[in-house]
Amino acid sequence: INEARGMGITVLPPDVNSSDLDFTPVGEAIRFGLRAIKNVGENTVKGILEARTELGKFTSIYQFCDHIDIRLLNKRVLESLIKSGAMDTIGARRAQLFAVIDRVVELAQRRQRDRTSAQHGLFGGTAVAEEPADEPLPDLEEWAEQEMLSSEFATVGFYISGHPLAKFAAKLAELGAIDLAAVEGRRNGEEITVAGIVIAMRSMRSRKGDRWGILTLQDM
Repeated sequence: INEARGMGITVLPPDVNSSDLDFTPVGEAIRFGLRAIKNVGENTVKGILEARTELGKFTSIYQFCDHIDIRLLNKRVLESLIKSGAMDTIGARRAQLFAVIDRVVELAQRRQRDRTSAQHGLFGGTAVAEEPADEPLPDLEEWAEQEMLSSEFATVGFYISGHPLAKFAAKLAELGAIDLAAVEGRRNGEEITVAGIVIAMRSMRSRKGDRWGILTLQDM
């Protein structure tokens, strides 16, 4: 991803209305593949693509779940799709979509059961019921930027909407902070400045009982 950005190639976020199974070229950009999202398997992606071919475009989370075999969608899958930003184009805030996951899954299960019963009933002359209207989404504020970025990183492995360090770029340049990747090439004993986000920490104790730690840092 860094290499693509360095070459001026935009990496587009995953999108249930545009993404394919894997990464695909879109003009001068690369579109993130749905299968690369955590908890989203190949069969689920195929179900999404089939429903999208039939509908043209997903316009609500209710419609999305109604037209994909609910056995391919569960709470964890929907959480990952929403957190990664893959459902941003259906016209609702991530906070709103996340709040109705349980209700949407419950309704989709019921509607799909009803449709199956109606199809069986057709042989006895029963009419197919009209598709019910979607329930309104709660009016919630969008997640804070830090929560959105953390959610994106947890589900796709990189930041899509921005980077937590981006706002400190000028300050880091002023401090002369070097990229973490460049540390190994610096000479021994040289004083350097690095900056990053602590993404993991392991607390240790020396034989004398002094505390020390191993940190995993991540930069741009």
